[in-house]
Amino acid sequence: SILAEIKKKEQELCEERDHRGKLLSEVEGQLSRAQEVNRLFDGLMQAKARLDILEGQKEQWLEIEEQLKEAIRAEKAKGPENQFLGKKREYEAAIKRTQQLKKELEEITLALASAEKVAKETREASQGEVPKLSVFIERLNESMPLYGRWKTMERSSLDKKREEEEAGQ
Repeated sequence: SILAEIKKKEQELCEERDHRGKLLSEVEGQLSRAQEVNRLFDGLMQAKARLDILEGQKEQWLEIEEQLKEAIRAEKAKGPENQFLGKKREYEAAIKRTQQLKKELEEITLALASAEKVAKETREASQGEVPKLSVFIERLNESMPLYGRWKTMERSSLDKKREEEEAGQ
Protein backbone atom coordinates (compact mmCIF):
# COMPACT_ATOMS: atom_id res chain seq x y z
CA SER A 1 0.00 0.00 0.00
CA ILE A 2 2.95 2.30 0.74
CA LEU A 3 4.39 1.46 -2.63
CA ALA A 4 1.07 2.22 -4.31
CA GLU A 5 0.85 5.43 -2.38
CA ILE A 6 4.44 6.39 -3.41
CA LYS A 7 3.65 5.63 -7.05
CA LYS A 8 0.45 7.64 -6.79
CA LYS A 9 2.38 10.51 -5.15
CA GLU A 10 5.10 10.17 -7.85
CA GLN A 11 2.44 10.30 -10.57
CA GLU A 12 0.84 13.36 -8.97
CA LEU A 13 4.27 15.01 -8.72
CA CYS A 14 5.00 14.17 -12.39
CA GLU A 15 1.63 15.59 -13.44
CA GLU A 16 2.26 18.65 -11.29
CA ARG A 17 5.78 18.98 -12.79
CA ASP A 18 4.35 18.71 -16.31
CA HIS A 19 1.62 21.20 -15.43
CA ARG A 20 4.17 23.60 -13.90
CA GLY A 21 6.46 23.10 -16.93
CA LYS A 22 3.58 24.06 -19.20
CA LEU A 23 2.84 27.07 -17.01
CA LEU A 24 6.54 27.98 -17.06
CA SER A 25 6.61 27.69 -20.85
CA GLU A 26 3.49 29.85 -21.10
CA VAL A 27 4.97 32.42 -18.71
CA GLU A 28 8.27 32.39 -20.61
CA GLY A 29 6.34 32.84 -23.88
CA GLN A 30 4.34 35.71 -22.39
CA LEU A 31 7.55 37.20 -21.02
CA SER A 32 9.20 36.88 -24.42
CA ARG A 33 6.17 38.51 -26.09
CA ALA A 34 6.13 41.25 -23.46
CA GLN A 35 9.87 41.86 -24.04
CA GLU A 36 9.21 41.98 -27.79
CA VAL A 37 6.34 44.44 -27.22
CA ASN A 38 8.64 46.52 -24.99
CA ARG A 39 11.39 46.44 -27.63
CA LEU A 40 8.89 47.47 -30.33
CA PHE A 41 7.51 50.19 -28.05
CA ASP A 42 11.07 51.45 -27.38
CA GLY A 43 11.70 51.45 -31.13
CA LEU A 44 8.45 53.34 -31.63
CA MET A 45 9.44 55.89 -29.00
CA GLN A 46 12.87 56.32 -30.63
CA ALA A 47 11.25 56.72 -34.05
CA LYS A 48 8.83 59.26 -32.56
CA ALA A 49 11.76 61.14 -31.01
CA ARG A 50 13.57 61.16 -34.37
CA LEU A 51 10.37 62.30 -36.07
CA ASP A 52 10.02 65.13 -33.53
CA ILE A 53 13.64 66.14 -34.21
CA LEU A 54 13.04 66.05 -37.97
CA GLU A 55 9.83 68.03 -37.63
CA GLY A 56 11.76 70.54 -35.53
CA GLN A 57 14.28 70.81 -38.37
CA LYS A 58 11.55 71.08 -41.01
CA GLU A 59 11.67 74.89 -41.07
CA GLN A 60 15.45 74.76 -41.40
CA TRP A 61 15.22 72.26 -44.27
CA LEU A 62 12.55 74.35 -46.00
CA GLU A 63 14.75 77.41 -45.65
CA ILE A 64 17.75 75.51 -47.04
CA GLU A 65 15.58 74.26 -49.92
CA GLU A 66 14.46 77.84 -50.65
CA GLN A 67 18.09 78.99 -50.59
CA LEU A 68 18.96 76.21 -53.01
CA LYS A 69 16.16 77.29 -55.34
CA GLU A 70 17.43 80.88 -55.15
CA ALA A 71 20.96 79.69 -55.92
CA ILE A 72 19.69 77.75 -58.94
CA ARG A 73 17.78 80.81 -60.19
CA ALA A 74 20.86 82.98 -59.66
CA GLU A 75 23.00 80.47 -61.55
CA LYS A 76 20.51 80.49 -64.45
CA ALA A 77 20.52 84.30 -64.50
CA LYS A 78 24.30 84.35 -64.52
CA GLY A 79 24.49 83.41 -68.23
CA PRO A 80 22.54 86.45 -69.52
CA GLU A 81 24.30 88.63 -66.97
CA ASN A 82 27.70 87.49 -68.25
CA GLN A 83 26.52 88.05 -71.80
CA PHE A 84 25.36 91.54 -70.87
CA LEU A 85 28.68 92.30 -69.16
CA GLY A 86 30.54 91.03 -72.22
CA LYS A 87 28.49 93.27 -74.51
CA LYS A 88 29.03 96.18 -72.13
CA ARG A 89 32.81 95.61 -72.20
CA GLU A 90 32.70 95.44 -76.01
CA TYR A 91 30.70 98.66 -76.09
CA GLU A 92 33.11 100.43 -73.73
CA ALA A 93 36.05 99.22 -75.82
CA ALA A 94 34.30 100.47 -78.97
CA ILE A 95 33.65 103.86 -77.33
CA LYS A 96 37.28 104.06 -76.26
CA ARG A 97 38.46 103.12 -79.75
CA THR A 98 36.04 105.66 -81.24
CA GLN A 99 37.43 108.39 -79.02
CA GLN A 100 40.94 107.35 -79.96
CA LEU A 101 40.01 107.43 -83.65
CA LYS A 102 38.37 110.85 -83.21
CA LYS A 103 41.54 112.13 -81.62
CA GLU A 104 43.62 110.62 -84.40
CA LEU A 105 41.21 112.11 -86.95
CA GLU A 106 41.52 115.53 -85.32
CA GLU A 107 45.28 115.20 -85.39
CA ILE A 108 45.14 114.08 -89.01
CA THR A 109 42.75 116.92 -89.84
CA LEU A 110 45.05 119.41 -88.17
CA ALA A 111 47.99 117.85 -89.93
CA LEU A 112 46.09 117.99 -93.21
CA ALA A 113 45.17 121.62 -92.70
CA SER A 114 48.71 122.40 -91.72
CA ALA A 115 50.03 120.46 -94.66
CA GLU A 116 47.70 122.25 -97.04
CA LYS A 117 48.79 125.59 -95.63
CA VAL A 118 52.43 124.63 -95.93
CA ALA A 119 51.76 123.26 -99.39
CA LYS A 120 50.18 126.50 -100.47
CA GLU A 121 53.01 128.55 -99.03
CA THR A 122 55.57 126.22 -100.49
CA ARG A 123 53.83 126.11 -103.86
CA GLU A 124 53.91 129.83 -103.93
CA ALA A 125 57.49 129.88 -102.74
CA SER A 126 58.76 127.17 -104.96
CA GLN A 127 57.30 125.27 -107.84
CA GLY A 128 60.08 122.68 -107.50
CA GLU A 129 58.69 121.50 -104.17
CA VAL A 130 55.27 120.62 -105.66
CA PRO A 131 56.04 116.92 -106.32
CA LYS A 132 57.18 116.41 -102.71
CA LEU A 133 54.08 118.08 -101.36
CA SER A 134 51.89 116.08 -103.70
CA VAL A 135 53.31 112.91 -102.21
CA PHE A 136 52.59 114.25 -98.72
CA ILE A 137 48.99 115.15 -99.65
CA GLU A 138 48.60 111.78 -101.27
CA ARG A 139 49.56 110.14 -97.97
CA LEU A 140 47.04 112.26 -96.17
CA ASN A 141 44.39 111.25 -98.67
CA GLU A 142 45.31 107.64 -98.01
CA SER A 143 44.55 108.33 -94.37
CA MET A 144 40.99 109.26 -95.28
CA PRO A 145 39.84 105.58 -95.37
CA LEU A 146 40.76 105.60 -91.69
CA TYR A 147 38.11 108.27 -91.26
CA GLY A 148 35.65 106.07 -93.14
CA ARG A 149 36.49 103.15 -90.86
CA TRP A 150 36.06 105.41 -87.86
CA LYS A 151 32.59 106.38 -89.07
CA THR A 152 31.73 102.71 -89.57
CA MET A 153 32.98 101.84 -86.09
CA GLU A 154 31.04 104.76 -84.64
CA ARG A 155 27.82 103.48 -86.23
CA SER A 156 28.63 99.97 -85.00
CA SER A 157 29.23 101.36 -81.51
CA LEU A 158 25.90 103.15 -81.55
CA ASP A 159 24.19 99.95 -82.72
CA LYS A 160 25.85 97.98 -79.91
CA LYS A 161 24.82 100.63 -77.41
CA ARG A 162 21.23 100.39 -78.61
CA GLU A 163 21.37 96.58 -78.34
CA GLU A 164 22.76 96.86 -74.83
CA GLU A 165 19.98 99.22 -73.81
CA GLU A 166 17.41 96.83 -75.28
CA ALA A 167 19.08 93.91 -73.47
CA GLY A 168 19.08 95.94 -70.27
CA GLN A 169 15.34 96.57 -70.61
